[in-house]
Amino acid sequence: MNMRKDIHQNSRDSYRDFRGAKQSSYRARIWNLYHETGRPLTDREIMQTLQEIDPNNIRPEITRLKQDGLLMEVGKNKCPVTGKTVRIATITNRVYFNRNERPEQPQEQLQLAF
Repeated sequence: MNMRKDIHQNSRDSYRDFRGAKQSSYRARIWNLYHETGRPLTDREIMQTLQEIDPNNIRPEITRLKQDGLLMEVGKNKCPVTGKTVRIATITNRVYFNRNERPEQPQEQLQLAF
């Protein structure tokens, strides 16, 4: 039996909107924090400033911001809490955008290099 057929379309739409809003919310808050501080930050510094206790709400979004070219890694540091080497990131010169509103890539980036 396919359980997906039993879910009403309104429920699917609501869930998709909720997930999108939550991701956009974290995304915007994280990017704004980098932008407002004007300095490189670690994931833990972001977590502490946003008063977020679950790193799984922060780290993946920082990675997505990096993949989208809005953040870049600029170094590594030893975390004073865990003793592990962690990334330090900062914003790039790109204008912020929500992930679901991703601007089209310039044509020259779409060409394959041989």
